[in-house]
Amino acid sequence: MKWREMAMEVISYRTFEAELFNYPRQSWLEMFFVDAENALSHILFKGISIENFITLYADILIKRRSVGEGIATGRMEKRTGKEGDYYVVEFSWKESTPARVQELVEFAEANALVNARFAQL
Repeated sequence: MKWREMAMEVISYRTFEAELFNYPRQSWLEMFFVDAENALSHILFKGISIENFITLYADILIKRRSVGEGIATGRMEKRTGKEGDYYVVEFSWKESTPARVQELVEFAEANALVNARFAQL
């Protein structure tokens, strides 16, 4: 991340296991989103960051909402462990406007980016 914080309008996401970037086989969260500059972007999260996203996701579901109905903000938080310093992503979320949600749904459908994330709308 270039900045400590990044707003993400989530279009699509999935989890999978793989050996990537010289890491041992582990779980990854792949996310496609629209960034603050209205550009389609892609990012991978691992480890505790995935757990943090799952917690956010559960909180949103309790509110009977979908993560795609708002703006998720990822914030880098520094941690220290036995192998040194590392960063995890903490997530927060706020609702978007219905017009913006519809715009993103139409974009995702037109570009075959639809998955379970929009099935809840």
